[in-house]
Amino acid sequence: MFPATILTALFFVWIVTEGIRAQFTDSKTGISSMIGKQAEVVDKIDNSHGKVFVNGEYWDAISDGSTIEEGEFCEITEIEGLKMKVRPLSETSDTNNV
Repeated sequence: MFPATILTALFFVWIVTEGIRAQFTDSKTGISSMIGKQAEVVDKIDNSHGKVFVNGEYWDAISDGSTIEEGEFCEITEIEGLKMKVRPLSETSDTNNV
């Protein structure tokens, strides 16, 4: 009887611990989780249009000024409606090295 009581108590302690941990972790889904992720450019991006592929989905995208060619990777900086604002990864790595 004693081992069954110990196992049951440990099980409930584990369940409560995981429940509390789940309450305080950041969201792993939704639009806010996509900011900062890298996306592959599938259609040339400029300041008016383009397409990226991220998380198994195709998104419309625009760049703040620089042109990003097909096949390159970019970083998602903002999402407005169904359109992403992105910047080239080369800009990100240059600013991180300074």
